[in-house]
Amino acid sequence: MGGAVYTELEYLTNERTGCYTNKGHQLSVDLACCIIEKGYGGFGAMCGLSVVALLSGIWLYAPFMKNISFGTIRSSHRRIYWMDWHKLLGIATLSWAVLLSLSGFIFIFAGPVHNAWNESIRKEFLIDYQDKPFPVHRISIDEAMEVTQAALPDRRITGIEVPQEDGKMRWHYTVRTQGEGWGAHLNKPVWVDASTGKVTAVIQQPWYIQTISMANPVHFSNHDTLPLKILWFITDALTCIMIITGIYAWFVKFRPNKGNAANKLQAKSVPPVRQSSRQIWLLPVVIILITLFGIIAPLAGKEFNTISAVALAIPLVLTGYYWLRS
Repeated sequence: MGGAVYTELEYLTNERTGCYTNKGHQLSVDLACCIIEKGYGGFGAMCGLSVVALLSGIWLYAPFMKNISFGTIRSSHRRIYWMDWHKLLGIATLSWAVLLSLSGFIFIFAGPVHNAWNESIRKEFLIDYQDKPFPVHRISIDEAMEVTQAALPDRRITGIEVPQEDGKMRWHYTVRTQGEGWGAHLNKPVWVDASTGKVTAVIQQPWYIQTISMANPVHFSNHDTLPLKILWFITDALTCIMIITGIYAWFVKFRPNKGNAANKLQAKSVPPVRQSSRQIWLLPVVIILITLFGIIAPLAGKEFNTISAVALAIPLVLTGYYWLRS
């Protein structure tokens, strides 16, 4: 909101280290921010197209599963074999891939919406300050933090912006605060009058800004423990394999197959299993919901990390089971 920014306060517990994962995180953020600053939407467009591709896969899933049960891997033809793996891995990684792609899309393109809301809030609350001069005598940063902590005793201070004469917040300290659980991912700024030391406003974000704000932690911050990192890595690898199997199956479709008649006879030897819509979707929906819970749960607090790891492991175990069975 303008002004010099001071973060990483001495009591801030979320300190960064130089480990590989944090460097990877920073690289992803820097890439996104670089693209935003240069005005390109390529990174966000990729995320958006990924969401469209995944949702179209859901639309196409049922017609291909009418005559086979979930997890069936047929080896009658190379294309059929890879398509069966594509469908299985698609269900196992669907929630993860959709949430990561959607949150990345929001993270890239939500800046203008957030900036417009910030500007409207400033005009609403600071209308009485427009004709006032820049305050020469100001309270200290420590005093601004004390006033903020008294106003919101159940929240932690995570950063502060000091007033500057050429900034948009010339008359106020903007103190950013963080709560617990879900509130840890939602900023609630406090505007402290730099002259009087009184709280001018405690800014409550509307629902759509809160939704936008959750895109960042969904994309970056819900895999803090080593088991979750390992599970995310495996799920990421399976997502890549899912994409590769789909591309390969599409290319194989155009290759001439000399043994086509023999393959058709072999395919007929696999007994068809006529399934209703409920039978087709029951297990996939369960897997999708379990994975969704495993991704979202850590955002509610560290106490959910273990159950989240269990939830994320279930689709992977099922994938391993069907792989061994095939």
